[in-house]
Amino acid sequence: MRLFLVLALLIAIAAVIFSFQNAMPIMVYLGIWNFQASLALVLLSTLGIGILVGILVSLPSALRRSMEISKDERQIEQLQADLNAQVDVVSQQQKRIDNLERHLNAGNAPDV
Repeated sequence: MRLFLVLALLIAIAAVIFSFQNAMPIMVYLGIWNFQASLALVLLSTLGIGILVGILVSLPSALRRSMEISKDERQIEQLQADLNAQVDVVSQQQKRIDNLERHLNAGNAPDV
């Protein structure tokens, strides 16, 4: 995350420097639309649109990954609960074994 912030800051600084050095106006032709804008504004807008498209393209896989992680976490919780239940059963059985061994060694009848 820290690397992402550093890269974003470097890109922002480069964009500001770029915009100051490329402020000359240009004509932009988009099909039937024509308009005049600074070169920096056009290129930075293109960069922004590219970033948005990249985010939108990666969004489905990020959501799918998030859902898989959530499902896996629920499964881990269930398995942990099952493990705890089995540990309790083993503990109870061990107590019963200890009780039976104690009665066997003492020669008493066990309380089953």
